[in-house]
This record gives sequence, C-alpha cells and structure tokens, in this order.
Amino acid sequence: MSHLNILLVDDNPQFLKVARQLIAALPGVDRIDCANSGGDALARAAKSPPDLVLTDIQMPSMNGFEVIRTLRARDAPPRVVAMTVHDSPQYRAAALRMGAEDCIAKHDLAMLLPEMIASLAGSAAESELRT
Repeated sequence: MSHLNILLVDDNPQFLKVARQLIAALPGVDRIDCANSGGDALARAAKSPPDLVLTDIQMPSMNGFEVIRTLRARDAPPRVVAMTVHDSPQYRAAALRMGAEDCIAKHDLAMLLPEMIASLAGSAAESELRT
C-alpha cells in the first residue's frame, strides 16, 4: 500500500486537531501537514507537495474555492476534497467546478474518510506499480 501525504486546511484550530487525530489513525497515511489559511495552504503545498488536500470552504482572506482552483492549476496538482459545515448542492457544485474531486460535510468526515484514504492509497500503489 502506498503512503499518502495529506494537507489539512481549516481556520478552526480545534477542527484541525480532531481531524488530524482521525487521519493519523488511518492506514496508508505517511504525513499530515496542517494549514490554518488558504495562503498558508498554498505555501505549504509548494514547499512539500501533498497527494491529497482536504480544505475547508469558508475561511477568511482566501476561501477554499480559491485554494482548490489555485492548486488544481499547478503542474502535477494534488487531489483535492472540499469540506464544509454547509452541506448544500450549491457548495458541492461550486467545489466540483473549481476542480475538487468531492465536497463532503464535516460531520460526515469520520464516516467517509477511511474509505476515501484507502481508495487513494490503493490508486497510488497501482500507479507506482505501472511506472
């Protein structure tokens, strides 16, 4: 199984702490980096490219939609999943338009993340075998 490098982006320090603990307990995760703003996320992603970015949508200064759009425009962009407390069709559609692979409600993170990480780690391992 391949090991993923994950960048977790949220302006709420308590959410970052809880989500980081949840992700750290999952198999297939090698490194978890945290950013507390969109600008911080872009800088961290440039310094140490992640395989997966989990980004909040509503953040001050630079929102998650801008983070998604900017990351997806890079050469060899990471996979990006938007997270939100506002689980609405409009947020989901906007995140997908910006290049996110999915948009999930934060309250569903613990339920959806294990399968998502396992799937991504499996996909990465298959890619490594083909190269």
